[in-house]
Amino acid sequence: MDRAEMLPDGAAERLSAIRADGTLPFYVLTLPYLGSNQTPARLATHHYNELKLGQNDVLLVIFESKRVVELTFVDPELQMALDQWAASQSSGSSDVSSSSAFLDRHFVTLARDGQLEEALGNLMLEMEALVSGTAPTAAGTSATVTVISPSQNAVTNPNGLAILGVSAGLLLFFGALWLWTSQLKLRQLQAQEARIPELMAATERCRDQMRPFAGFVQGQTEQHVDQIDRSLSELLLALDSLRNRAGERQTSLLRKSRTDRLIIELQEILDQSSVLLERIGQQIAELADTDKRIRTKTDKLGSRVDVLREKLEQLKSTTGYPLTVLAAELERLNASLAAADQLEVFDPVAASREAAATREAADHLEEQLSKISVYDNKLSDYAKAAAAAAGTIESLSNEHNIQVAVARLQLQSLPDQSSFIVEHLEEQLRQGNVDEVARLDEEVERLLTEAVERVRLLGKLKQQNLQDLDYLARKCERLADMEVELNAGFEELQGVYHESLWQPLQREFQAHCSELQRMRQAMDEVRLLTGEEEQAYEQAHERLARWLETAQAADRSVNACRTLLHELDQRVERARLIHAGLEQQLRDLHHLISTEQLTVLPAWDEAFADIRRSYTDVTERLQRMPYPLDRIEKELAYCAGELRLVENQINTQLAHKREAERLLHVAHGYYDRFANHAYASRFHAIHTQSHQLFMQGRYEESVLHMRHADQLIREMLGHEPPAQSFPPPPPLR
Repeated sequence: MDRAEMLPDGAAERLSAIRADGTLPFYVLTLPYLGSNQTPARLATHHYNELKLGQNDVLLVIFESKRVVELTFVDPELQMALDQWAASQSSGSSDVSSSSAFLDRHFVTLARDGQLEEALGNLMLEMEALVSGTAPTAAGTSATVTVISPSQNAVTNPNGLAILGVSAGLLLFFGALWLWTSQLKLRQLQAQEARIPELMAATERCRDQMRPFAGFVQGQTEQHVDQIDRSLSELLLALDSLRNRAGERQTSLLRKSRTDRLIIELQEILDQSSVLLERIGQQIAELADTDKRIRTKTDKLGSRVDVLREKLEQLKSTTGYPLTVLAAELERLNASLAAADQLEVFDPVAASREAAATREAADHLEEQLSKISVYDNKLSDYAKAAAAAAGTIESLSNEHNIQVAVARLQLQSLPDQSSFIVEHLEEQLRQGNVDEVARLDEEVERLLTEAVERVRLLGKLKQQNLQDLDYLARKCERLADMEVELNAGFEELQGVYHESLWQPLQREFQAHCSELQRMRQAMDEVRLLTGEEEQAYEQAHERLARWLETAQAADRSVNACRTLLHELDQRVERARLIHAGLEQQLRDLHHLISTEQLTVLPAWDEAFADIRRSYTDVTERLQRMPYPLDRIEKELAYCAGELRLVENQINTQLAHKREAERLLHVAHGYYDRFANHAYASRFHAIHTQSHQLFMQGRYEESVLHMRHADQLIREMLGHEPPAQSFPPPPPLR
């Protein structure tokens, strides 16, 4: 059945005749294409069943689009004959199936050369000989899926034999290289597939290691075992499914990219499975280790609990304390250990966790037992520490003569108050409440330390207050002298400078002076607070701190006033210098205009008039007092700015004049030269108009006209080089 129309006309009848001469029912089916989601083997089997072929029938399916063939049969004797033939022809182990080798030898060679009918006839005869017992010719090796080249009519060209030979050699070389790389990829894929049984065997070994725990454990261990068992079962099922898919998968030398993709996907899956299996193995090892060592752990903990019990009894006997809190903690420790003993057989995981908690509790209890003797020995030291603190307080009080302040703050009684805390500490120590004893111990030490430090601070405050009082007294005297000096300076300013320049600063300074006067009056009161009778050092320190800030602000105000007095004189001197400089700049500009005979623009006249008015106003203000310096400096800045604008305009006008003179000079040199030129009249008109503009002082317009004249000169010159020298220009004025 030639559905793909691959056979020539009459080929079906000739092949039927060959089949009729033999005893093997051989059928050929050609198909135009193979679907992307179909395989050659599955589709060939489908058509084999669809045609209802028998056990002795053989079907050869040819796929035109993919250039592959598939040989399908179910006769076991035919398969045995193919295997025996392949074994007799093969010199070693080969991964190629016997049917693929048979097809490659007796069909593919002719079909690749375009002789499809001859290839089919040869295959039918060779299979008939194989079934009848006649040995076929020697077979080669190839893949089951074989490429077929279409039939073509070749035209021999004697001149192209050399090129044909080279091309054939290159094709053979690249074909061999492609075949070698394809075989390498197939071996890599087979190596990855070989890992599947190894991982399955390792998984089974892990399950064997878990069997001693199955059905014999309870609680947390049972949950852990079930979780590991589920993970192993899922992994085993996944590997088995992967193995089955690998067995059904058909690889081809023609589909190298698909083989590469299969290798990568399979390697990733197997690597992930290997990592998961390694993690499960670690969990199993940890579980086995826990089950093995839990008995040793509980025995050691039991011995340690016995040692702790002996230490507790020894402390009771030595100190005479009941230590009920520690005894209760020891009983809880014993109960926890008993729970671990009960769990160790059927739930080693929970027993291990209970043993860890018991070990931490034992460490804590041992630490508390060791502290009992330390605090018991320290009981007698509390009284010594309180007496030492009281002695230090009394010594500091006498040294600084601050008994009244110490008595007011009841600092002398703090060491006595610590005795009540010590009594409570001793009671807690008898009960064995070590945590509470540690807290009370810290409280006693803090109380005694703070009492001593508070008294020492009072002594320092007394000395600091006395120093601040002396400093403020000297500061008030010095500021009083400065007040007289600055008031005299401000009186001098009244007739010289406008009051807006100095009056705000004078008011600020007078406010500070008033504050210092009030401070001077209240200083006696502060002396009483820091004196021997009151000894209110902290209250006095707060008031002195505010006064020190006031004194610093007064110092800043004095410095600002002195700076102002100095700056005002400097500003007046600077204004006079700028005023004199403006007068000189005005003279220079007028001289430049006169010398260069520049036309004075109306804007310049207006600017000069404004500058002269401002300058006159500044002159009058500098000649009478008080000086309004802000107004003077503003007017001077205005005059300077206007002068800069006028100067820039004059310089621009002068530059235009220079450029116009140059262009007129250059143009004058071409007068005689272009007298007979067609553009001469136009050139003379432009030159005359530019000269007239120049004489009128319209230099910028003259430059613009001369630009046109310059362009006209270039046009008249053409390829003629410009003149090297010019006669002197005619007089312009």
